[in-house]
Amino acid sequence: SLWTPYHGHEAAMADRAMPDLHEYHACLLDCGLRNFPCTEKDVSSNGALVADLKLSWKSAFVNVDQELDANMTVRSNLTYERSCVLWNIAALESYCAAVHEDWKTKDGRAGALRRYGIAAAILKHIRLNLIDDANGDDGCSPDLSPQCLHMCERLMLAQGQMACYEAAKIRSLTANQPMHNLLAKLAVGVADFYNEVLKASQDNEMLGRLPITSRSYGAHAKVMSMLYQSRSQYLESMADKSQRAFGYEIVRLSKVTSMCTEGLDFMGSSSFVETAATTEGDVGNMKQSFDLLKRVANERKIAAEKDNREIYHDDILDLKHLPIIQGQDLMRKPVP
Repeated sequence: SLWTPYHGHEAAMADRAMPDLHEYHACLLDCGLRNFPCTEKDVSSNGALVADLKLSWKSAFVNVDQELDANMTVRSNLTYERSCVLWNIAALESYCAAVHEDWKTKDGRAGALRRYGIAAAILKHIRLNLIDDANGDDGCSPDLSPQCLHMCERLMLAQGQMACYEAAKIRSLTANQPMHNLLAKLAVGVADFYNEVLKASQDNEMLGRLPITSRSYGAHAKVMSMLYQSRSQYLESMADKSQRAFGYEIVRLSKVTSMCTEGLDFMGSSSFVETAATTEGDVGNMKQSFDLLKRVANERKIAAEKDNREIYHDDILDLKHLPIIQGQDLMRKPVP
């Protein structure tokens, strides 16, 4: 599953899980052509097959939210099995994007972007095209519910957008012209996707069926959104400086420091501390990112205020008059 500890994913990859899953899925598609029961409707019209076809699935969140027995669902149709197999393929794609791809290289970042896009597309396909036929009227495992699939899909898109941001950040180091505007837009794009993850995690059905998972991933998404919103404002302040908009620069730097403070306060709150242990993420690194960004922004703000007071005399606008940074989404294009 997407949230199995990494050593579980690594063991699966070492055991050739990815090619085996693809081969098994191809077999399931072929079985459908041979009139095996592919939907609950097919099963009910050909009951002779039901006794011999029992396909089970353990919820991806069994170790977080519920007991094992409550998470074993059984169906008698191949569309259900396809949904489970595709979920595992998406999980391994996301794992490989995070761990097997070298984010320090151009090819590695491109590989991570592609894998996250594939994972998101698979989850969307399950949600839109498979899960209704797979479950019929019997309901579904919490991780295969439309709400959970939507949240996971958005999480994959958020991480893919992060790969886009990292690629652009590296490219900006050797660019002839500053790329602060583009980086700011990409950072907002990351924050927007994490906001969608947060919104999906707060769905009433998610909170009811996966309360711990919903809270933990909602808290993680909120922190990541706050971090990238802060980064976007800092990057835009750099663009303001290069365009000699010193008043805008100062206001944005003030906003960055306040946003970082807000992020650190939230990470220190009980609502975050109680749920952080259940997410895959480096809390220490996130705190360091907020601390560093806050310190650098504050130092720049002090210097900018001094220069503006003594040299430029630019007007300092009210915060509400700052132009809004429009996010740039690079993840909704079809995967080639």
